Amino acid sequence: MFCENCGEELSDDVQFCTKCGKPTKNESENNQENTKIPASKKIIDNIKSIGALIFIILAAVALVRNCSSCAERSGLKSTASEKNAIKTIKESYFNNYPSMTIGKAVDNFFSKPKWSAGLPEDNSLHGYMLVNCKGGITYDDKPVDAEIQFLLNSETGAFELNAFELNGIPQSQYMIISLLSAMYE
Repeated sequence: MFCENCGEELSDDVQFCTKCGKPTKNESENNQENTKIPASKKIIDNIKSIGALIFIILAAVALVRNCSSCAERSGLKSTASEKNAIKTIKESYFNNYPSMTIGKAVDNFFSKPKWSAGLPEDNSLHGYMLVNCKGGITYDDKPVDAEIQFLLNSETGAFELNAFELNGIPQSQYMIISLLSAMYE
């Protein structure tokens, strides 16, 4: 390697010219690399900060969606047809369990069932009502708070079991099927 300033021949690992003292190409590359390290570290730190922020936002959204009961999470608004919606669900039957009304099955299985109903805030569910029932049940030999939610088509009377929670924790379809099986034993 040669000094760009004076032309002196230098070994490849020197950082300053031994004749004129000017920085060599190696020194300027080292300085550039040194300045790049903090910049890339800042980028990595920024990426980490953005990732942490995204994680916090997603966790907050999940917490808001999961920590509330079905009724609170669905944003029920009270309406005059609330009692009719509850009555419709309580007097209905599941196709697979035609021998007992839903109301009777709930009364036999839940301790102190409390029913509520209202309109969902979600405008895409126009014409539907949400009907919830909270009460105590025994799960894994322990008492737990349970809540089931029905989605009722106000015009046709058709409904589906929309959600099931144990101690405020949403449960899977498998758990919904297990609940129905236990309720109708």
